[in-house]
Amino acid sequence: MQIQFTKTDRALDAINLAVAGLRDGVGPLLTVFLIQLGTLNPQKLSWVLAMPAIAGLWIYIPVGRLYDRVREKKYLLMAGAGLTATSALFISGEPSFAWLIVLQGLAGLAACMLNVGIPAISLQVAKVDGLGLRFARNEVFSKIGNFGALALSGFISHHFGIHWIFGVVTAFSVLVILASSTLPAAKREASALGTPNARPGGIKEVFDWRECFRNAPFLRIVIVCFLLQLTNAPLFMIFEQGYVPLHAKTGAAHISMALILSQVIIFGGSLWFAARTITSNAFSYFAVGFLLIALRGFVFANGFNDVTLAFGQLLDGLIASIVILVPMRTVAALDPLHFNLRLGTVGTVVGLGAALSMVSAGYLIDWLGHAHAPLLFSAVALVGLILAIWFMRVQKTPPVTELPPVLAPAV
Repeated sequence: MQIQFTKTDRALDAINLAVAGLRDGVGPLLTVFLIQLGTLNPQKLSWVLAMPAIAGLWIYIPVGRLYDRVREKKYLLMAGAGLTATSALFISGEPSFAWLIVLQGLAGLAACMLNVGIPAISLQVAKVDGLGLRFARNEVFSKIGNFGALALSGFISHHFGIHWIFGVVTAFSVLVILASSTLPAAKREASALGTPNARPGGIKEVFDWRECFRNAPFLRIVIVCFLLQLTNAPLFMIFEQGYVPLHAKTGAAHISMALILSQVIIFGGSLWFAARTITSNAFSYFAVGFLLIALRGFVFANGFNDVTLAFGQLLDGLIASIVILVPMRTVAALDPLHFNLRLGTVGTVVGLGAALSMVSAGYLIDWLGHAHAPLLFSAVALVGLILAIWFMRVQKTPPVTELPPVLAPAV
């Protein structure tokens, strides 16, 4: 069977490329910028970097519900791009600690709108059956944006100064807005999930977000995703704080190249996962993720040099391949009708894990030092490995939510 891609698919390709460039054009180098400012101690730096995740705790679920209810999702994407560019431009002005907290919170809101938006539109366009292929295509163009943004940011920071990387964010935000504007209008008879609207004779929205936590298979996924982010999120930030002062002139460029390496691994891994049915053995992949996180912590504890940087980011690429795609595919199989809301719930607990670990990392650096703090997160990852193995034995195959008769495919 020949696969055909429509104008909507091509618009989504452009959006994925632009959002990836917007997200990665400055995000990974923000720590370098803040360290070079020299005005923040490790505790304040950890609070600034954790603020987007803290903001996400409060807004991921509302954003997910908003995407479920709104027909024209492209306007939410455009708003997210505009907020990201606004916060980046103000951060480039070297504001005070209080303003950095506010601007990072604004960036967290924008990140929620972008992170939930692309899967939401993808599900609306491709439906559940075509979601794997659509996600794979998303990753192809995301990686093009990743590579381009990281290479451009590394070049600009090395030759013109790190302040100029914030201009990359502005450029990619314009691309996101233009690409989103080319999406065709959603069909009036389709709701946010490509299903009939909640009108008389249609499906009534009776879903309560608390049901997410009453569903045992979904709750296991939530717990594992929380621990994955809790253990992996702070490792690179801890490493950067030890690495950047030792490589002041070349640090930003070398970090950009290492991040490109991790993105290459993510690209290959995402395509590999997209071609497989993963809902029956999701926890085996999660177990591998925990094992790689523990190894990554040991690697980062062995010195602040380019070899450690490269190997650590290679492992991060493998970890991210699991963290990015496996939860989305599994959640889509569990409950396609409320995919965006459940994905927002996962985003909330992931944000909680990231916030807790990023904030605590600053204090752990003072207590244990840059070389030993990663080992504590490696130990927690080994606990997560045991838990994932136990979940794998308890739950072999997550039950797939059956669609109501009105959504069943025509025979």
